Amino acid sequence: MEKKKACLNLSLNYQEVLNAWCDRGPLWADDHQFSLSLSLSLVHPNYNPASMGAILEEERRRREASVQRYNEKRQTRLFSKKIRYQVRKLNADNRPRFKGRFVKRSYPPKKIPK
Repeated sequence: MEKKKACLNLSLNYQEVLNAWCDRGPLWADDHQFSLSLSLSLVHPNYNPASMGAILEEERRRREASVQRYNEKRQTRLFSKKIRYQVRKLNADNRPRFKGRFVKRSYPPKKIPK
């Protein structure tokens, strides 16, 4: 039995799409303000376009604060080893190792009765 692969050959008529959406505004929102106002108007029914400047300013301040926090964390990163729990270090030092890996302690072999 030969299994045929399902193949979708979709062709899109771009002009029909443009004609259908022409009364709804631009398809591609290059303007950040447009996309934000559209999303806010969909989420908040009492959205007022006059308050758009304050909203954008708040968004800009949040973004600057988060970038500043990121840069501060990046500058204070430590790549050296730091022992956080001394007791774990002591226990690891006491455990037996073979080729640098932890191994089980070797106990005297059990005698199997005959």
